[in-house]
Amino acid sequence: RYSTFDEEDPYVAAELNQYRILSLSEDGFSPQLWAHYGGTYSGICLCFKTDGVFSKIKPVQYITGQKSRMCEISEFPNWDEHFLDKHVGWSYEKEWRVVEKTEQTYLDFLLDDIMCIIIGCRINEECLNILKDYFPKTVHILKASPGYRTFCVKVEPFKETYSYDGSSADIIYTSKELLQHICNTKMR
Repeated sequence: RYSTFDEEDPYVAAELNQYRILSLSEDGFSPQLWAHYGGTYSGICLCFKTDGVFSKIKPVQYITGQKSRMCEISEFPNWDEHFLDKHVGWSYEKEWRVVEKTEQTYLDFLLDDIMCIIIGCRINEECLNILKDYFPKTVHILKASPGYRTFCVKVEPFKETYSYDGSSADIIYTSKELLQHICNTKMR
């Protein structure tokens, strides 16, 4: 009945409710993600290292339809694999997930797991001050804003004040450039 009417099987739902999922993206430069999840540039993007607690992260597989579930429920070897499928319409998110069977509400990670923070250009001043005071000086703080001519998200090192001195700006447009910037610069 459940597969005929494309409904969730209550047995499967009960089993899957024992898992916790942390969804992340490999793309901190997506205008859609900043619009949908970043509060239209008023939020933050945490950039994590992929070792330590995040070594368990797996990419989401984008599919055009439901995978065949013709086998018996008891034959599923890895329940957590069910959480790695998503409709291809969401592929712009470039999502990765940490999936754990646990009763813990949140994933515990250390400040050392954070490589940098990208703040939106419209972040609340009070939130910004809390972030600057909370995170250690070893965590890079950068600022994201929309590129009005390129329509891309541009990221640059965060400065308290900006002044134009005629030099070219240190603007970052890709994750690869961001990683290179972090490796090549001293901490704030």
